[in-house]
Order: sequence, then structure tokens, then C-alpha cells
Amino acid sequence: MKNKIAFFFFAISFSAAQAQWLWVQKADYSGPKVSDASYFYIGKNAYVGTGNADGTNTKQFWMYNTVKNTWTQKSDYLGTARRSASAFALGRKGFICSGNSGSPNSRLYEYDTLTNVWTQKANFGGGTREGTVSFAIKGLGYTGLGNDANGFKQDFWAYDTLNNTWTQMANFGGSARSKATSFVVGDRAFVVTGNDGGMKNDCWAYEPASNTWSKKANFLGAKREDATAFAFLGKGYVGTGVDSLGLYKKDFWAYDTIANSWTQIADLTGVGRKGAIAFATDSNGYVGTGVDAIAYFHVDLWELKNVTSITETTSEKATINIYPNPVKDIATIYISDTSESLFTLYTLQGKEVLQLIVNGGKNIFNKSGLSAGVYVYTLSQKSNKLLTGKLIISE
Repeated sequence: MKNKIAFFFFAISFSAAQAQWLWVQKADYSGPKVSDASYFYIGKNAYVGTGNADGTNTKQFWMYNTVKNTWTQKSDYLGTARRSASAFALGRKGFICSGNSGSPNSRLYEYDTLTNVWTQKANFGGGTREGTVSFAIKGLGYTGLGNDANGFKQDFWAYDTLNNTWTQMANFGGSARSKATSFVVGDRAFVVTGNDGGMKNDCWAYEPASNTWSKKANFLGAKREDATAFAFLGKGYVGTGVDSLGLYKKDFWAYDTIANSWTQIADLTGVGRKGAIAFATDSNGYVGTGVDAIAYFHVDLWELKNVTSITETTSEKATINIYPNPVKDIATIYISDTSESLFTLYTLQGKEVLQLIVNGGKNIFNKSGLSAGVYVYTLSQKSNKLLTGKLIISE
């Protein structure tokens, strides 16, 4: 039976425990190949800059529009080029703190997203350091941990934008360390992994209201440093980094703050890496850039989508017919648009299993080598996704 995949919203029903994940490649970062960049998210836009650009620190700064899937260059970072700084966002402004500009430093700079202007602010209260973590909750920015020439740090500080002042808060609940990662869910921040002379997998929650830290369930992936994290829809997500064996990781894990439990999700489709960027919208996470095991620096960007509900958006660009669907042996993929497109097939666990170059008109699809089951496909042109749909392979 001919099955026309129209461009409207539809859902595939799974229980919450059966949530499935898919990584979709987005437009490459337009700045230099980089690791250990700083990043924050405001409105519909992510802001990314500084970092280690293949051995040289950079000051470049870019904005990524998550709706248009485009990068726009902004004013260069005002301070000395640096890497391994951390960042937080408050209102329309982002802040980049500390980092290594040849040696650890304590500088804090504010970026105004409306005026595209950088302003130097009060130096970080804890002194010079790199490898810190930062987050923002209820109008305050928080920065802590990291290391300087004298070793690892355990202190945390809160930044008040109105008074341009830093106030020391309760020390981190775990050991002094550097290169941890963090995410925020609700009014709590979670700090995970890091290096205190050895790789770590512990997870700690910070409650600003009581200024206290509490131990949570250990991260279930390998102990590691230089991982990355983001949060959306009430859960935190942690992955990538490098472990004690020097293995560069691509696994990702979801943390349920209510159940205090970790669940592995789909591996990042790109290569294993450390020093990546990460941010999230209200419904999707993003991971990109970083450096891999052979010291290759990256510019790729990937979007994590929960495909428990497969959502399709209206497109005037193209329509697609796949028939028959379910596919027993061979099917026809009919594309209305005449431009060359890329048809990519994924398992529900997010593993890519097939790519086909397709053109306008009829294209032949052969299920050879594919197991029976439900798959997700994407149709894209020049890294821009046109649509997502469901394909069923029968016995």
C-alpha cells in the first residue's frame, strides 16, 4: 500500500521508559577548529567563542541561531585570547570567567547580546585559575573549582551583576578538582566528574537557597574529565570527555533528578572527544567542537532529539512518498524536489545504518542487510534537515 508521508505533526507511541534518541548533524561551527571554548545560551541563540584553536588560543566569538541553523560572527572577546574558561548567562547578558591566556587568570567579561559589546567586570573573587565550572540560578552567576599553579580548587563564588561583586559561598561538597562539568535543573545545580589527581565520577547537587551541597548517585559512565553537559525537560545529560586510560568518550547519560538515577542514551554520532561545547533549548540538546584522540580539532555540531514522538514540520521545499511501507524487500522513494538530497536511516537508538543520495523522482531502496524493525529517516540538503519520518522493515 502506498504510504504518503505528509508534513504535519504526528507521534509514535512509546512509554516514557522507552524514550529513544537520535543525533542529527547541524551546521558546522563557523569559527576555527577548537576545543575548550566558552559558551552560553540566551533566547533562541547559543554564543560560542575563545578556546584552543589547534594549539593557539583564540578570541573569536560567534552566535548560533537554533531556529535557522546559522552561525553569525560577533565582536571578538575583549580580553586576552584564552581557553578553558567557563561561562554563564543572566538575562540578555553572558559572562566569561577565568581561563588560561598563557597562564591561569581571574578576568571576568560581560557580553551584551543586544549591543554586541564586551565590558570588563570585577575579577573573579577566587583568584587566578582555569578549568572552572559556572552556572546561573535566580539572578546570580556561580563559578568555582578549577586549578592554578598551586593545585586544585574547592571553593565556589557567587557573582551579583547589580553590584558587580563576588561573594564566597559554601565549598564544593566533593574533593577539590578541575575540569568538572555542570548542568542546572529547576533551582538546583549539579556538578559531575572532573580530575582531582585522578578521574572522578561523583555527582553533587547545590541548593542556592540553603547554600548547601548534597551527594547524589554516581555518574555511571567511566570516570573522566573534560566532559560536557546540558539539561532540558527536567533532566541533565552528561557525556564525552577523556577517561583514565586516555580513551576519548562519545557515550551520553541522562540523569533523572527525581529518581536520582542515570540511564545511558544514544552515543554521540560524531567521534569521541573532550573539551566540547554543549547547550540546550527547551526540548533539545546540542554538542559540538572539541578535540579527539589523534589531536584533531573539530567544528561539527550535533542536535540530540528525543524521538519518542517523531515531529515533522511543514515544508514547502519537498514532499516524499515511500511505498510500500512497511518494506519487505525493495521500496520506491519518490522525492518531489529536483535537488540532490541525502536520505539517512537510523535505528531508534540513534545509530546510523544507511545513507543514500537521492534525486527528484523515483529512487530505489533495498533493505538488504537491515533487520526487521522500526527506523527513523531524515532527508537533508547541504546539512539542512528538511524532514524526519518513520520507515518499517518487515520480515
